[in-house]
Amino acid sequence: MTFIGNPHPDLTGGLNVDLGYGNFDLNMFFYGSYGNDIINYVTRWIDYGQFNGGLSKRALYETWGSPHLDNDADATLPKLDQDSNSQNSNSAFVEDGSFLRLKTLRLGYTLPKDFVGKAQIRSVNLYVQLTNLLTLTKYSGLDPEIYQSGTYMGMDNGSWPTSKQIMFGVSLGL
Repeated sequence: MTFIGNPHPDLTGGLNVDLGYGNFDLNMFFYGSYGNDIINYVTRWIDYGQFNGGLSKRALYETWGSPHLDNDADATLPKLDQDSNSQNSNSAFVEDGSFLRLKTLRLGYTLPKDFVGKAQIRSVNLYVQLTNLLTLTKYSGLDPEIYQSGTYMGMDNGSWPTSKQIMFGVSLGL
C-alpha cells in the first residue's frame, strides 16, 4: 500500500479584469486551482457496482465479461463484483482536480447624465451579472470545486455542484 493523490493544490489563484469603453463596463473574475487530486467516489458507486441500482452506461457496456463487448481486451472496467477488491480505494478513483472557472461576468451600461435628469441621482448603471458561467477541467465529476475539509478533504461523495446564476440589477450613485 502507498499514498496516492494529494488534495492540496500546488497553486490557487484568481484574476480580476475590469474594462470600460464609453458608457459600458465589463468585469470578469477568474478563479482556479492547479495540482490537486480528487477521489471521485461517485465513480466507485456507479461504475464499479457498489450499489445495486444506478449503474452508469460504462458499467453496462465497458465491463469485462459484458455481452456488449466483442473482446474482453476492449473492457475499460473490471467485472462487476461487489465483494471484490475493486471496491477498495485505488488509483482508478483518483482524478486531477485542477480547474479554471469564470466565477463572475458582469456587463453594465451607465445611462448618460442628461438622461438621469436633475434628480439627486448622480449616475444610473444597468447591469447583468452571470455567476459560475464557465468551468474548464478534466475532472469527470459534476464540480471540481468541492468544499470539504478535514478527513474528507479532496473526496467527492456526490457533492451538489456550484449553481449558475443570472442577475439583473440597477446601481444608483447618490
